[in-house]
Amino acid sequence: MLTTQRGTSLLRENNGAKTDMIAIAWRRLRMSVGMTGRGMSFKHLRKTASQLIRDAAGKELSEAFLCHSDRTTGRHYNKFSDWSTMADALDQVRAKLQPVFDAVES
Repeated sequence: MLTTQRGTSLLRENNGAKTDMIAIAWRRLRMSVGMTGRGMSFKHLRKTASQLIRDAAGKELSEAFLCHSDRTTGRHYNKFSDWSTMADALDQVRAKLQPVFDAVES
């Protein structure tokens, strides 16, 4: 479960109404930089990130990143335990994207 620094869940439910704080933050960020076109949803960001993980470290890790499960083998990625490999893959992705981050900071 993802939480804020205070430990509050980023996905909240109150009287049957769900609030997804990640989706809200993504929407606010998109609006603040004028990203209003189609194909700019959080789903697309998530899929792109998964593809970058797959390119860096393979299919199994990208599916763990997406929290997918393979029901045919009973393997559940929410029980994924090799977080150092995930951290290494994320470091590779960050290094690949670093020129983009540098351009924004300039």
